[in-house]
Amino acid sequence: MQAIITKRLSATNTKGVRIKATTGSGHDSVTVSYDYETMSEEDMHWKAVSALLLKMEWARTIPYWHGGWTKSGMVWVAGNERAYRVIEGGAA
Repeated sequence: MQAIITKRLSATNTKGVRIKATTGSGHDSVTVSYDYETMSEEDMHWKAVSALLLKMEWARTIPYWHGGWTKSGMVWVAGNERAYRVIEGGAA
């Protein structure tokens, strides 16, 4: 199983702040728009992870994940039921 790395992407002239989730191998990624109204920074990183898990079809086989902060964002690894659970309807 691979880790998932998330990082915050700064706003540009055409796009707002986004969160990008990438597999540890770097082969697959998902980017989600930042929701300033309803979500915390960590929740936004989790939203991006959930979207990537659904894209990779890992959500059903490995539904729980633990996240930890790094200098450049967060790293996520598979966990047990005390971890975050995949957001099936809210990620995209």
